[in-house]
Order: sequence, then C-alpha cells, then structure tokens
Amino acid sequence: MKPLLWYPRLLVPSSPTTHLQVSAASSVCFSSRRFFSSRWVDRVRIVVSGGSGGPGLSTFTRDRNHECGAPDGGNGGRGGNVYIESRTDCKSLPSSQKKFRGESGGTGGRYCKDGANGEDYIIRVPCGTLVKAVFESETSSDHPSRGMAILGDLNQDGERILVASGGKGGRGNHSFHNSRKKPIDFCEQGFEGQTRVIELELKSIADVGLVGFPNAGKSCLLRAISHAKPKVAPYPFTTLRPYLGVVQAPGGDSFTCADIPGLVQGAFENRGLGHDFLRHIERTSILVYVIDIVGYDDLDIAATFHILRREVEMYNPSLVRRPSVIALNKMDLIKTDTRLLEMCENFVHEMSHEEDIPIFPVSAQERLGLSPLLSYLHEMVARIGKRHRWSSSDVEFERVLSHLVE
Repeated sequence: MKPLLWYPRLLVPSSPTTHLQVSAASSVCFSSRRFFSSRWVDRVRIVVSGGSGGPGLSTFTRDRNHECGAPDGGNGGRGGNVYIESRTDCKSLPSSQKKFRGESGGTGGRYCKDGANGEDYIIRVPCGTLVKAVFESETSSDHPSRGMAILGDLNQDGERILVASGGKGGRGNHSFHNSRKKPIDFCEQGFEGQTRVIELELKSIADVGLVGFPNAGKSCLLRAISHAKPKVAPYPFTTLRPYLGVVQAPGGDSFTCADIPGLVQGAFENRGLGHDFLRHIERTSILVYVIDIVGYDDLDIAATFHILRREVEMYNPSLVRRPSVIALNKMDLIKTDTRLLEMCENFVHEMSHEEDIPIFPVSAQERLGLSPLLSYLHEMVARIGKRHRWSSSDVEFERVLSHLVE
C-alpha cells in the first residue's frame, strides 16, 4: 500500500521520509504557552445621540454707574459627541446598554462667558468591528425603505469614528448686540444633538480560520494547538459562537486562529445561521478546511471538501483565492479501519491533479501530526504578513459587485 503524502507533489517534492505514521513516536505534540479565548456578541443595534447644546444667557452689565448696561450674556456650550473606538482589551460588543448619549453643554455665563462644552461619550468595541448607519428613505408614504451605510471599519487599536455630533450651543444676548440696535433681552436655546441608529457587526480578526461541517473536530483542534477552551461534545453544533486562540509558533512567534461554527449545505443562502457564520472568515488570511475522514451525512472526503469550498465561494468568490490548507482529522481511526486509509490516499491522489492545496493528516483528539501543520501555517502567516487584514468595505463591495455581474 502506497504511503499517504503530507503534501501534494505539485507543492512539495516527496521524499522517503515524507509519509504518514500515526503514532506517538512519529509526531510531536504541540504545546502553547500563551493563550487567549473569548466568547462575544457579534452583532448589535444601538441608538446614539449627541448631547444638546447649552442655552445662551440674557443678562446686562450692572454697576454703580450703569443700572442697565450693555448685554453681556454668554453663549451656551457645545453638546458632547459620541465616538466609537476600537480597543484590543475589549472582548465583546455592548449588549446590556442600547442607548448612548453625549453630555449636554453648559449654560452661558455673565460677562460674555461661554458655557462649558459637554463631555464626549466613547463606546469601546473590539478590533474588527464594522460600523453601519441605519436610515430610512421615504420612497413612498406607506412603505418607507430601510438601508444601511458603512461609516467605518475599525481594525487597529485606538481607531475612532464619530457617529453622532453634539448640538450647537445657543447664543446669548451679547451675540445680538451692535451699535445700530437697542439692547435686547433675547437669547437662544441650545440645539439638539444628532441621533442615529447604528449597527455594530463584529467579524473575527484572525490569521487562520478553521472551516468545516459540524462535528468535524474544529474545536478539538483549536484546543490542541492553543489553550483556548471551546466546548467539545460528541454532537453537532456544539460551537455557537466563534472562539479565538493564540498559537505559539516555533521561535517565539505567534499567530491567531479562529474556530468558526460549523457550516451546513446552503449556508451561502443564509440557511440556518449561514451568514452569521460565514462573515467571520472574511478577515482571515488563511483558511483551514477541517474534514472528518469518516465523512459527514453519508458524504465521502472529496464530496465534503467540494461542498465546503462551494459554500465559501458562493458567499464570497474572493475567499477561495486566499491560501488554503486541508486538515484530515480523526486519522487515529485508521488503526481499526484500514478502509479509511485507502479513502485518504485516493483523496490525496485526486487532489494532486486538481488543486494545489497542502493536505495534513492529523488527529486533534490524540494530538498527532500537529507539528507539520503548525509549521506550515506559521510559514504562510509570515509570508503573507502578520496581522494582514482584509477591509470589510472592500470585501462586501466585491461580493455585491460579483452578484450584480452575474
């Protein structure tokens, strides 16, 4: 029986030592020193309002020589703005509070003194948050249409975007005084701040994304290569939220890996939670297709991979052009079923003629065969550029354009 190659021949030349041996002696278990894991709210709609401007003041100068002197009422202060700022130490979108408002401006003072400006309100969100404004257009009186506009894409720590402006302060009676007018006892009230409905959408920021059908072993693989602790159970749809883990690579470097919840057939049509799952892979630089060698829903290895690839391509054609890796999981089962080994060999032979995608047999449960996979991922992350992110606005524009062309 021919040995199963670690890589297709088109990418890496085979050698006598490049073969599959699923045993403790031929594999190196991977241990991580640093870790990071999180569960988070990935979509929320909030209402933001700028602070109201402070009212102006209507007063007159009074001293022993002038019982009713010139107007000296100051202007009101500006209302506080509302900003959204991305922070690396923030793990989740705001879920408990739905309304945010800037501080109102202060009232104008005597002797032409302006009121204090309102304090700005800063909403802190995780890096990778897409900010959208929800608006309604009056196309008809009976059926107003609702749309969205992208305000910003916050990827770096400390990036800030203005989402609601504070109101302008009212003018005091000193602002209306001139030499041609008699002193008037009049002032303006402050103006209301801007109010908007904002939708925040968090897309996982990771160098590597794990994609696969339910119960393929993605969560188990993430636990094996990092100290992240996603839930693992012998039934599908165990992972309902993306999990993030930091993988410590050889040489002291590290890269991030995201466990994306399992896909189903028709996910690109938003079946199940298709779009909620697929949008988390838009910012990953490398895709790892985790395939259960036993098969999923009476599908063999080749059919499983092609269906996964099609779901990703139908959602966004640009995703299939990114570097990809195939991880054949649960290879420890070939000890008791040699038929599975023959199926894996046929799949590798077929893929060597169709796709130039590296194939790595691994066992996440037994932590076997992980070292070559992690070394390759680390090399690819270093080659592409660590922390290289894809702009959500560009990705969404390309997806919409592709559908319009079709």
